[in-house]
Amino acid sequence: RFNDPEIAMFVQKDLMHGRVMCSYITGISIRTDIRDLFSDFIAQKEEYEAKLLQLSKEKGWIVLPPLNLK
Repeated sequence: RFNDPEIAMFVQKDLMHGRVMCSYITGISIRTDIRDLFSDFIAQKEEYEAKLLQLSKEKGWIVLPPLNLK
């Protein structure tokens, strides 16, 4: 069994991996239509990551490190 924060972490990891791969393909692509297609995929993945981050903050799934106040 997985908890909700763990699932959110796995989804975030998958989104980041997909964004890196799309960025790689965009960088090596010769054809401009393929480059534009994967650029759109990058934008979609960034949008999904922003939604997941907002949801994680609302649900309290993000554990922030303690502040170092001196």
